Amino acid sequence: MLHYPEAGAAPAAVPDAIEPKHDDAAMKDIDQWVKTSATRMLFVYGENDPWSAEKFAPGPGTRDSHWYTVPAGNHNAAIAGLPAPQRTEATTLLRAWMGVSE
Repeated sequence: MLHYPEAGAAPAAVPDAIEPKHDDAAMKDIDQWVKTSATRMLFVYGENDPWSAEKFAPGPGTRDSHWYTVPAGNHNAAIAGLPAPQRTEATTLLRAWMGVSE
């Protein structure tokens, strides 16, 4: 929004009574938490998604967090688009976290 203010906020995203304000510290805080304290986080990015330039990535302080990239994927990348070995790994992780057996 800072680069294209003419785009405005989507009406469904923010009620008219609220004036959206950008606070870059919020995302920095989340990024720091993901890198140092996150537990059981699974990130799936598309290889061609422009948002991937600033993707969250689990760091050395995280516990049981994982990051996958869908080859030739875009912003709607999903576990289903991963190559079979990674898809199986991600699905197995999620099942284990939820306590669900096959």
